[in-house]
Amino acid sequence: MDDCLQTINYKLALSVKDFTFMEQLLLDPRMSRDVVESAITDLFIAGVDITANVLSFVLYDLAKNPTAQDRLHTEIRQRCGDGELNEAMFANMPYLKACIKESLRLVPPVRDGIRREVERDTVVAGYSIPSGTTLVLCNSVISSDEDHFPDPLAYIPERWLRIPGTRATIHPFAVLPFGFGRRNCVGKRIAELQMHVFIVKLLQRYSLSLADPEEELSYHYMLFATPSRKFSILLQNRLQSSDDVNISHRKRPCQYQHPESSPLSF
Repeated sequence: MDDCLQTINYKLALSVKDFTFMEQLLLDPRMSRDVVESAITDLFIAGVDITANVLSFVLYDLAKNPTAQDRLHTEIRQRCGDGELNEAMFANMPYLKACIKESLRLVPPVRDGIRREVERDTVVAGYSIPSGTTLVLCNSVISSDEDHFPDPLAYIPERWLRIPGTRATIHPFAVLPFGFGRRNCVGKRIAELQMHVFIVKLLQRYSLSLADPEEELSYHYMLFATPSRKFSILLQNRLQSSDDVNISHRKRPCQYQHPESSPLSF
């Protein structure tokens, strides 16, 4: 923070008007140092860490389920080809969004979800809830409820597609990784775009497989859902022959390892 203030003074002395986001916050007289530190902490934790963790689970699910991965790659080739991406492409990629939603369902980013205060005495399913009580939605319980999701432990992106007899049966509040209403996650659109771009760019070039096909990934909750141990994903470069539309692979795969979890301290 002090280094940033020195940089601001240096820029002001040179009449430079190009300031970073953090510098703009510090220049705002309405922002105290504590508020700026809180905003920057939120930016890194909610804007970087949680997205990276969610992507870890998405990559694991795709590597574990080659049929789903192949279908997603087909959609990517049809919508995006091998070139640059633009926002319009993502508007017509339902299977990409379904894959991410299914990973978010299997491993909710946070254990506890929406919190609401009861405004008046209420009875729900025979339970009396007095006014002023705080209710907390348990994401992991609801998202694995067989009444909403048949075969709840299976990775089935198709359940999210708009096909008669499937998605229509899913309650709109059964999975709420970003919350809902006016106080939902302000970074939802950015996080979704980051995940869309990352997954598409990765699968445009590589196919994914687990180094250990039998490995079952466990996770635990710190601030967010985090893999409990390292896991390895093999990245095999996709080479498309000019004479054949089949996908071939290099013999030497790259290897990705999720870093070991480290506790957060505040």
